Amino acid sequence: MYADHNSFTLAEQHMLKTAAVAVGVASFVGSAAIVLSWCRFRALRTFSFSLIMLLSVADMGSNVSYFLGNPEDGTAACTAQAFMQQFFEIASIFLTSSIAVTIYQTTLSKPTPSMLKLNTISWLLPFLMASLPLMTGSYGSVGAWCWIQTNQGTDSSPVDFYVGTSLRFALFYLPLWACIALNAATYIYVTRHVKRFSGMGSVGQQRAKTVKLIRLVHRLRFYPLILVVAWAPSTINRLHDAVDPGRPVFWLSLLAVLCRSAQGLMNALTYGFNRTVREAWRRDLCGKKFRSSEEDADSDKAKLIGDAQDVEAAPVPRLRQPSPKKAMPREMKSHDSDAGDRTSLLREFS
Repeated sequence: MYADHNSFTLAEQHMLKTAAVAVGVASFVGSAAIVLSWCRFRALRTFSFSLIMLLSVADMGSNVSYFLGNPEDGTAACTAQAFMQQFFEIASIFLTSSIAVTIYQTTLSKPTPSMLKLNTISWLLPFLMASLPLMTGSYGSVGAWCWIQTNQGTDSSPVDFYVGTSLRFALFYLPLWACIALNAATYIYVTRHVKRFSGMGSVGQQRAKTVKLIRLVHRLRFYPLILVVAWAPSTINRLHDAVDPGRPVFWLSLLAVLCRSAQGLMNALTYGFNRTVREAWRRDLCGKKFRSSEEDADSDKAKLIGDAQDVEAAPVPRLRQPSPKKAMPREMKSHDSDAGDRTSLLREFS
């Protein structure tokens, strides 16, 4: 027997769907707040926060797919839900890696990839990946919602099972854990780099700024952990389905639904709701004008993902000084021509 979650009872399927929608609403609200902040405050429309805003858009799209309920197998609504889940969820994962690569390049004082290149990787590639099951007719009901099937109804065969399982892992779970590994390696390197920089004997005000930067960098470990928390139960569940497809475990499926539906909320809280955003809303509610991006640049206000006030005016850490042939101003000038009027990418991540 080659079964999906439609082996569950109707009551269990209803519970899974209800859990996905309930947690998805909270995630949708959190993600929408980030998008609203980006639209409301011009000062937040920086290179870095634009990536965070796009991450929230992807999370919102994923949440909306669960709001479609449990469409009937073979319908256009079922196919649309399956496509949206595959597309938006993998796009969200790829966007977290785009943010990680940007931070890595910033730490090395190298020009980051352009927004066009990052968007091409983060949106076009997931679209192509989501289109493959569409062309093979692999989208269909998996119980409480629609995604890549491992069975094709009563006439399902071992071939259908292995094709569906292969598509699930090749198009989602393998890229997922590759991105988790990339993110973790990136943040470990950045953290070690800053720690080595801090031990080079800086004194006075420079030393104080370095300490603040280290304190902020310590928070970077939470970024890859979001994906682990969100998708580890789902990965274990799908591995179990692949090994023992006839007997799905309800409590494991429920845990997987709760965790992955909460990804948007976790992303919003970790990436988006930093002090810069909170300060913008506080001043707005008090009737005070939030400073523009140009005024922030003039005051040399540091902007790094996380806590902007903790790294005010922090320099980009380097272990080696660039040679005259690779002078820093030339590199930053090249980047500024693509990214706009900024002081440095390190100061943009807020």
